Amino acid sequence: LSDAGFEIGSHTLSHRDLTRLEGNLLRRELRESKKAIEDHTGRRVTSVSYPFGRYSPEVIDEAVAAGYECGFISSPRGFAGSSNNRGEKMAIGRLSVYSIDGRSSLERKLRLRRGYRLECIKNTVIAKLSLGTTLVKR
Repeated sequence: LSDAGFEIGSHTLSHRDLTRLEGNLLRRELRESKKAIEDHTGRRVTSVSYPFGRYSPEVIDEAVAAGYECGFISSPRGFAGSSNNRGEKMAIGRLSVYSIDGRSSLERKLRLRRGYRLECIKNTVIAKLSLGTTLVKR
């Protein structure tokens, strides 16, 4: 995919809830994932998608320090909550695409057919349910 021109972004090293990590653990999740992808593709990694869509001002600050230029959350609405004044680029809202999504669901998410709000609700419910898995991935 990288050779075909697709951007490969980071989703961290071990998919842990970054808001529960501090210091070196948080830095390791962000930096080692970025480096591994860059080493494998030979291309710069500039984006991160936060596991479970969870982030905080501290996570955003560490992502910026690691060299990311933008970050994605699992919500259609972003949040500019960083002390580095780059929060608007580091918490970009998006809808997730899941294995249960079919063609019609994807078309609704892309606003090619009616039902975008339904997809937003589904996205929110799935994101809330996934919070239980963050307890396991400590």
